[in-house]
Amino acid sequence: IIVLADYFDLPDFKVLARKHEVIAIIIRDRMEENPPAFGFSTLQDPESGAELEGDFNGATMKAYKAKVMEHDHKLYERLRKDQVRFAKIYTDEQAVVKLKRLFEGNI
Repeated sequence: IIVLADYFDLPDFKVLARKHEVIAIIIRDRMEENPPAFGFSTLQDPESGAELEGDFNGATMKAYKAKVMEHDHKLYERLRKDQVRFAKIYTDEQAVVKLKRLFEGNI
């Protein structure tokens, strides 16, 4: 089973991975992990329409980046614990090489 997602929510593949080979492909845009400081702004969630207003300055973005790195560390631990092979592919990358390595078991 191949699951493509951004994985900003931690998945629980424990039960699924017991009976199936599960492969997680993390799809990310570099801006999601490394956004620039852009000052006071209003952001809108495209799925829910919820709005968030705030000052997205350098300190805020630095804290955000640290949280993303911490989250990804937890994500990788969870996937390994559940014995799920995975790869992270950015939207600006050529995915072929990473996918080939993943499916050959070299990642």
